[in-house]
Amino acid sequence: MRLRSMRILSLGILFLVLSGCLFFSSAYAAEGDKVYLVDVDDVINEGTVAHIKRAITLAERANAEALIIRLDTPGGLVSSTKTIITDLIFESDVPIITYVGPSSAYAESAGAYILLSGHVAVMTPGTITGSAKPILAGPIGGVSDADEKTIEAMAAWIRSIAEKRNRSQDVAEGMVRDNTNLNASEALAQNMIDLVAEDMYTMLEDLDGTRVRIKNKNVTLNTADASIVEVSPGATAIAYDILSNPGMAFVLFLVGIYGVIFGLASPGTYVPETMGAVLLILGLVGLGMFDFNTMALVLVLLAVLFFIAEVFTPSFGILTTAGIVCLLLGALLLPKEPLLPETWFREFRLIVFGMTALTAGFFFFIVSFVMKTKRMKPRIMIVKGRRGRVIETLEPRGRVKVRGEIWNAVSQDGEPIEIDEEIEVVERKALTLKVKKFIETGEEDDSTPEEESESAPDEEIDEEKAMEDV
Repeated sequence: MRLRSMRILSLGILFLVLSGCLFFSSAYAAEGDKVYLVDVDDVINEGTVAHIKRAITLAERANAEALIIRLDTPGGLVSSTKTIITDLIFESDVPIITYVGPSSAYAESAGAYILLSGHVAVMTPGTITGSAKPILAGPIGGVSDADEKTIEAMAAWIRSIAEKRNRSQDVAEGMVRDNTNLNASEALAQNMIDLVAEDMYTMLEDLDGTRVRIKNKNVTLNTADASIVEVSPGATAIAYDILSNPGMAFVLFLVGIYGVIFGLASPGTYVPETMGAVLLILGLVGLGMFDFNTMALVLVLLAVLFFIAEVFTPSFGILTTAGIVCLLLGALLLPKEPLLPETWFREFRLIVFGMTALTAGFFFFIVSFVMKTKRMKPRIMIVKGRRGRVIETLEPRGRVKVRGEIWNAVSQDGEPIEIDEEIEVVERKALTLKVKKFIETGEEDDSTPEEESESAPDEEIDEEKAMEDV
């Protein structure tokens, strides 16, 4: 009886252990079955690059089943599109599903390139892709086709994308040369996409078990019961998106020019030209004159110039404030090396914030010290009756040394007084002493600075008159 009870207890413990293992393994699997989602629903620019890059990083870190790039875009910048496809999608360690949706969405121009580049390409009924022919804006309105060299280059690029994903190269090239458009069913029939799905959840069910090739290895998608995690744009993506907007960039550029002009027209205020310089740089970046990494370096250099200008031309902290803003923005945007670990970026940000705070405190201290010094009126002690020696012959003007201080001096009677001769101060006029040869009378000059300070209070100097005398 006792043996039987022990067996039942052992079986019960074994059952509990197996149940726990199954529970935790299923929980772990459920945790891993995630699909990340990033929306591209506007013009493709550097903000889009930063948004997709962040989404891929998060998806790879979470070991997600896939990342969905949901497209609803009229196109965008060629440089940004190339970065997204070549540096992000083709180099991703997580499967990328490019998806045009919901119904009535479209992926035209640059969006068509991104759609074709996905490991899996999907469209919703009612959506359209195509119109990828490069164009040029006319000087007085309207648009025209780009030159033949540009068209050839873009056609070759879209063919290479289609070839890499085993899609129809001829149809893809037609989107560039003939500006063709395809709806969802046409794109599927002509081997431009892999699936037509009513919505994302249907798409994930239909793609479950699909094998895709990522970096020379086959991966099976497990998406049927996966949860969708939407990735919101980070602060960097938002800032890039604003600056990359051509309209906003042009406004920043013009306002920057106005600020510089007004600042030069009314010197001494420092605010217009300081803000104008910063806005001018941001506008030039948005207009594509140089990239964001160069902008970061320029902002850091501009910060240094502002700090130097503050020391030599105190501006009540205006230049220092502008320098701090430029230094903070430039330093945070500067590191672009993708192989650095995440911990490095966290530590770098802490260093940036810490050093910026120290710099701010240091320069604000200098500003306050300079302003305090400028408010102090210079005072010089009367030295009448004090004795000294000639260090530069008085003919009748020269220089003398009195109590360790060097003064401009003039002989009282106009007679020369040679070097090393002892003199006595007769009177002081601003910064010039009137002196005479000292004649020994047997009396000692035993007055001290303290006694002189009490008997002869400080005398304020007329600075302009003093400079004339010098």
